[in-house]
Amino acid sequence: MIDFGAVKQVSTQVVNSQGQTKFTIAIGSPGYMPSEQSSGKPLFSSDVYAVGIIAIQALTGVVPIKTDAETAEIAWQDSININSKLANIIDTMVRYDFRQRYPTAQLALQAVKTLSTKSTPNTNQ
Repeated sequence: MIDFGAVKQVSTQVVNSQGQTKFTIAIGSPGYMPSEQSSGKPLFSSDVYAVGIIAIQALTGVVPIKTDAETAEIAWQDSININSKLANIIDTMVRYDFRQRYPTAQLALQAVKTLSTKSTPNTNQ
């Protein structure tokens, strides 16, 4: 995902166990970038996080988004009346711990699609 708010490259020098130096690059805007991306270790779930932040901003109109000081989780549901299932999906997208997020955009999309899935009557009778 391209962060259109990113205006400069930040390099971090890392030395591996063999003593070799490599540079990692973290690009992103504060608030849209999860902790693992800001430390130079982005994952697929980092993009899921960014999309979740955009969804929260679109639904609430609140910028910047507040985080809970104790848990580092995003506090947003008090700003809006929202379907609890959709809120749970968005909450999963923006979990502070990447291991608790959807690991890929495809899995996040599947979760969203379950909201529109309705059981239809069997017409083959």
